[in-house]
Amino acid sequence: MVSRAFFQLAIQLALLQTFYYGSKSGVNNGIISVIFSCGVIFTAIIFYFVYGQELTAFDLTGGLFIIVAVALISIGGTGGGHGGSDMTYGLTEKEKSTNLVLAVIMAIVTGLVFSLNSLSIQFCTSKGCGVAQANMDGMLIMFAIMLPGFLVIASGEDNPYGWYEINLATAILVAQVVGIISLSVGLANGSGGPVQAIEN
Repeated sequence: MVSRAFFQLAIQLALLQTFYYGSKSGVNNGIISVIFSCGVIFTAIIFYFVYGQELTAFDLTGGLFIIVAVALISIGGTGGGHGGSDMTYGLTEKEKSTNLVLAVIMAIVTGLVFSLNSLSIQFCTSKGCGVAQANMDGMLIMFAIMLPGFLVIASGEDNPYGWYEINLATAILVAQVVGIISLSVGLANGSGGPVQAIEN
């Protein structure tokens, strides 16, 4: 339960930092989010050493394309501050470029956290714990940690949260919970689960 809370909190913080720096760089955050897919590279490496799962030529080719994509985004420039809300107002090109570098670094960190989260889920399922309950308990702990900060921001004079933002965030979190639990159940019972992986 504690490990699930830790990784859920780490994911939220990494995402927040990624999109914060991405917005201040002027780059479309949809492009920055593509870098999250580097998590499959970290996952392949981690699961190779921990579970002995080998990579195919297709896996290696896909990983190479992801590395190339990350490199191209990193050297592609800031895009002049177009798209989305303008958080680049008053920033110099050097500051935008610095924010782009920080956004790329945080996106790579997010991919790594996604991979470690998969390892955590795999560990939980291999020990026979109830993955749905562990995820729910972990998210409750994360909620308790983040709620005070939300209340401080929401009660301030420059409260950025309206009902639209709250409803949208709620819908996103519900979808996230469903996705995480589905992934956990899939690892516990599917062909990628610990029992099947050992038997094969």
